[in-house]
Amino acid sequence: MNEMQPKTSVLRQILKIIVVLVVLIGIGATVLYTQKDVLRDSPALKLTIITELNDSTELPMVTNLTMEQTTVPFYYKKGDYTPKFPEITVETKIGSLMSPPAGYRAGAFRPVEGEYNVTITFRNGSEPKTGDLLIMAVRLSDFRGAVIKKTTAFYEWK
Repeated sequence: MNEMQPKTSVLRQILKIIVVLVVLIGIGATVLYTQKDVLRDSPALKLTIITELNDSTELPMVTNLTMEQTTVPFYYKKGDYTPKFPEITVETKIGSLMSPPAGYRAGAFRPVEGEYNVTITFRNGSEPKTGDLLIMAVRLSDFRGAVIKKTTAFYEWK
């Protein structure tokens, strides 16, 4: 009888662990199901910016800017761009220049003139709706961080 006791206590511990795991999985599935909106893809705007040197001033300028509405996975790291000069940065507002930023500051390191891709993600609660006008301030800075060229782009969210 003494030999059976250790086996049953081990089986009871294994059974307890299995029950706890099943309960935790059930709770996790319930939370994920009720929070479906958290798991949806987030809206984003992909900008392709082409820069060239101005022949007369020898300063960079934006020669072409295309925009594509897209999404990023819910686990995509959102946040402001960490500066690395020289750079291109984009700040996005919705509806008015006086409104607070709707998107995180986006940017790209710009060592030479060429084509750069920047993805704008939006702050929670500031996602654009159909028909919203996005106003994007595009800035080119030099190796010290001084802004050497600014332009503004507009996009109507579809």
